[in-house]
Amino acid sequence: CAPSQVARQLRAAGMPPMLPYTKPKVMERGVFPAGVEVHGEKYMGMTRALAPGEMYTAEKGSMLWMSDGVQMSMAFNMSTIFSGEGLFRINFQNTANDQNAFVGIGANAPMGSLIPVHLKSHNGALYAKRGAWLANDPGVEVAPAFLPTRSMVACCAGGMSPLIQKISARGDETAVLNAGGTVLRLDLALGEEVLVDTGSVVAFTEGVRFEVRRVGSLGTCLFAGEACFNTLLVGPGTVYVQTVSYERIIANFATNHASS
Repeated sequence: CAPSQVARQLRAAGMPPMLPYTKPKVMERGVFPAGVEVHGEKYMGMTRALAPGEMYTAEKGSMLWMSDGVQMSMAFNMSTIFSGEGLFRINFQNTANDQNAFVGIGANAPMGSLIPVHLKSHNGALYAKRGAWLANDPGVEVAPAFLPTRSMVACCAGGMSPLIQKISARGDETAVLNAGGTVLRLDLALGEEVLVDTGSVVAFTEGVRFEVRRVGSLGTCLFAGEACFNTLLVGPGTVYVQTVSYERIIANFATNHASS
């Protein structure tokens, strides 16, 4: 139905009108940069073309395939351990002057989707949950950062650690993030608020404020399968949300296993 028809139906039924809301946008494969071929709609993989001498960096264990002229080397970064990544990353470099060199990368988590993030379109920086980073172009920096919040409660009950990832670049580079299930993008206006399940937030841009809000009653917290707090995100900025939370899968598995 058209919005006007829905409004008339609500008035006829004696129900309040629908308020405007931020409609989520499903991330599309077409947003990947040139030189990247994406495989699959879900449980995705990608092939990244490498120019002669070019290097590409990815999380350890994420390589699916690569051409013969690509050399792997290990990079050590002590700071990444504080942002949920391992001490080592893998660099893939085309050392054979091969015009058709490539490396294949897969989501390093079950039911994984890939989120390409053009950092220039986000003013050069993005905050992401621990472990969300998967791969990046040269020139991208991944470093630990404090959760941008004004509340200590948000650090304890907001679904994210006080130390998260800040992914930044000065040029037109792209980073790729891991997420679970379908990835949705929410574009928030100045002062606009949205409540999100604590395990569903993958990343958000600078300018978005991260808070928490208590929802429901004590009975809801204890017996409805929901947490006592939800994440409150305040614009302006962009938020990336996943439909499958690995934390919830692990918690459900542990609960079901304990009860069996």
